[in-house]
Amino acid sequence: MCPVDIRGVFQLDERRRDAVIALGIFLVESELQHKDAIVPYLLVLLKGLPRVQWIEESSERKGRETLPIAENFSFSLVTMLSDVAQMDESMRIQILEAVMNLMQVLQEMCQNIEGQDKGQYFFLS
Repeated sequence: MCPVDIRGVFQLDERRRDAVIALGIFLVESELQHKDAIVPYLLVLLKGLPRVQWIEESSERKGRETLPIAENFSFSLVTMLSDVAQMDESMRIQILEAVMNLMQVLQEMCQNIEGQDKGQYFFLS
């Protein structure tokens, strides 16, 4: 049920977002069972965030005070990975480097905003 990378792009609809969150909750609550399989997947997903295609459900569920889906999901993913980094020292550097690399990519995208397709990137949609 989790999203897969299709030609460098993840498609995240509500079901797939929920599946990733459930996977992260399982990982943290199980005290990192299957971390060798789950964490690399979550890191690939984290790296792919700038190229995610966000599939939103009906607009009925959107309220004026609701945060964007991309912001909610990205925060949840980084929080889960931060929890893993806190729990497992052997993965800490790898996770922190991945988060910092993502932040650098996003900073570069923000600095070069005029030359980009605005609908393409997760923080602009």
